[in-house]
Amino acid sequence: MARQEINVGIVPGDKRGDKLRIGGIKINENFTELYSWLFNVQSSPVIAGSHTITADESIHLTVINQIIPAPEPERS
Repeated sequence: MARQEINVGIVPGDKRGDKLRIGGIKINENFTELYSWLFNVQSSPVIAGSHTITADESIHLTVINQIIPAPEPERS
């Protein structure tokens, strides 16, 4: 199943978006698919192993973090 996007309309109150029940159904179906996928991935023997990060990998991760910094938290 493809990801289902909730139609929110063009502007608030335009009555073009999905009704609340339809939006809830889409949310539930998206989460059902996501959790099913996560369950299958976690049970994979390839991912179930462990890996200790080496000093060389740590340096590469530090460089990547400097090139692509973490996003700033949203302020409300």
